[in-house]
Amino acid sequence: MRARARSLCSPTGKSSSPGRTAKAPRCSGLARLDTDGSLDSGFGNAGVLTTSFQGGDGATAVLIQPNGDIVAIGFSEDNTTGVTDIALAR
Repeated sequence: MRARARSLCSPTGKSSSPGRTAKAPRCSGLARLDTDGSLDSGFGNAGVLTTSFQGGDGATAVLIQPNGDIVAIGFSEDNTTGVTDIALAR
């Protein structure tokens, strides 16, 4: 996964970084790091979580809610029409 924006730290000291997968199909992704900088093995698949909406996707920013939930903001491009929409995932 390639990071597309700066990491954001949660109150627990863990950081989350938005991005997209490097190989097709391109999916939105988040990586979460422990306080020592290693991938958080309790998050997603060995520290990385991906999701696909409709085609060429990418997460560009993250927000961490007061309860610790992560909200990813980005884009999703329909491979058939070429139309790009905003994408939100929590």
